[in-house]
Amino acid sequence: MKRRDQNRARGWTLLEMMMSLGIFVLAGGMIYTGLNTATILYVKNTSINAAHAQMIKALERITRDVHASASSPQLVDVNRASTTGPAAGVTIQPVTGGPFALSSLSMLSGSGKVTILTGSSPKPQVGQRVVCPAALVEDFITAVAANSTNPLTETDLTTANSIWTAASLGTNLYYPVFITNKSAYVVNGGELRYYPVSTGSSSDSYVVLARGVTTPPPFTLVTSTGTAANSTIAATLAVNDPTFNQRGYQATDISVSFQIPYRSRFATYP
Repeated sequence: MKRRDQNRARGWTLLEMMMSLGIFVLAGGMIYTGLNTATILYVKNTSINAAHAQMIKALERITRDVHASASSPQLVDVNRASTTGPAAGVTIQPVTGGPFALSSLSMLSGSGKVTILTGSSPKPQVGQRVVCPAALVEDFITAVAANSTNPLTETDLTTANSIWTAASLGTNLYYPVFITNKSAYVVNGGELRYYPVSTGSSSDSYVVLARGVTTPPPFTLVTSTGTAANSTIAATLAVNDPTFNQRGYQATDISVSFQIPYRSRFATYP
């Protein structure tokens, strides 16, 4: 007669179970460590790429507008009021229309009137600026109207300030007039803000080009013998990624120092 216990499957001993559990925990720990390391590297690279993309976008936008500017850049504070450097922001004047021919100009009580040949071109808008180097005019446009004598081809622009010269225009001479927007780039509250039209009002709309800006007032004008040359904008911008996840991993600041000369200088009047 056979003993029944000889046919039974042999069970695991406590030692075997402990060894198996230890191997499982070790393997699981190694897998977790590998996945966690890969996740951290992914998050850090994503953060670096996001900060880098913000910086490239901002530099391309600033360079484009500076090269299209029709007047000297001006340093401004966070409220876009004129100041000295280092400053929170800078204003420039990208050309949006022209050149148009100047027909006439005249002084008004507290303002001025500039008449230009616009033809079928889009008319200037209130809030833009009119720049005419030959007539020493650079000012905000407060009113736009068709010229009473030649309404189809000429446009009257009212300026915010009185024109201080009423010198007669020479005959058969071409006086170029440019229409610009006074735009601004300002670092405020950790944001690099772009104001397409900057009047200094708190109601001016803006676009955020970069967040996570950690640089103190970054903008200066390149100087020559201690005096502002007003021909090149210089800045040092440091940007990090403000959208890093809850792990808390974040790229170190992407810092860039740059100088951008503006294309030309038509006038120097504020």
